[in-house]
Amino acid sequence: MSSAITNPRPVAELFLYEACRAQLISEHVRSELGKGSLVLCDRSFDATTAYQGYGRGLDLDLIERWNVAAGQG
Repeated sequence: MSSAITNPRPVAELFLYEACRAQLISEHVRSELGKGSLVLCDRSFDATTAYQGYGRGLDLDLIERWNVAAGQG
């Protein structure tokens, strides 16, 4: 058995994307917004809904809840 993950399960993939989003917002987006900067994030929540929801078959309500949590308001 190999220890490398080459094909993550859909829910694991969702958690990875949401964790990355939460980190990005915490480290960069909030500080830029605090400075008055305009921040554009393309395909963020919509892409997760499309790829993990419709593409991977995950529950759309679950994705919405995780998007909100990772987006930190």
